[in-house]
Parts: sequence; C-alpha cells; structure tokens
Amino acid sequence: MAAAFAAIAVLPLAACAQPSSRGQPADETAPAGAGTPTTTPPTTVTTSTPRSTTQTEPNLPVPSGAPSVPTDPHPLNVVAGSISQVGSGPCYTVVNDDGVAFALVGGSGPTLAAGTWVRVTFGPAPAAPPSCPGKPVTIVKIEVIA
Repeated sequence: MAAAFAAIAVLPLAACAQPSSRGQPADETAPAGAGTPTTTPPTTVTTSTPRSTTQTEPNLPVPSGAPSVPTDPHPLNVVAGSISQVGSGPCYTVVNDDGVAFALVGGSGPTLAAGTWVRVTFGPAPAAPPSCPGKPVTIVKIEVIA
C-alpha cells in the first residue's frame, strides 16, 4: 500500500523534468557552455477585460409587511411545553413558549412531575371542569420530550 502511494506521489513530479538533447533532465545550475539547452520561461495568458467578483442582487419587490397567515403552520391540536403544575384526576397544567396555560385532563400512562417537557395531542374540553388551571383540553396522546 505504501509503495503504491509513493508511486502515485512521484508520478506528477517526473512530468515536470524537461529532457535535454542527451535524454537527461535539464539542469539550470550547470556551468555555461556545458552543452545544456536553455529553458524558456512559461507563457502567461492575460485577458483584456477583468471579471467582476461581486454578484448583483436580483430586483425583488419590497415586502408590504408581515404575512397575515403563518408561513409555517402547525397542528392546532398539539401543544408542547413544560408541566408547571400537577393536579388530581390526572390533570396537568402545561405552559407553552407563548405563556399560554393548558389544563390537560385524562389520559393514561405514568405520572409526570412538574418541570417535565411534553408534547401533547389533545381533543375537546372535558365535560367536568378540571382540577388544574388553564385552558381545559382532553389528552389524546402525551410524549415526554425532555
């Protein structure tokens, strides 16, 4: 493997040597008159017009304001937030990122502690008033997210 790598690394270097009229690479440090050919400097290609490296911005209209309908809608029956209070029944008060409190009623599963982050799919409000504060909804599915 190392020999193959060494052969690959040497191949590009071998192409750089200029053969002389005697079949040996030209040596520019040889004394004058020793029969070594002179080398010609590489040619440089220039363009007549320089290219601009800046890009122009497209002409887009200026927005008239914020959109009236959310551009990234989410389900209306899902809330994610932190459990702030645990009541009986089971009843959990979950506060979302906007500060809205939901009274989550019903459901089955383990008892969750205050401070647990959950994502809840909910249904309509229960028939009886909940024992915890917030907008009353019935738990359809609850997932612990942190």
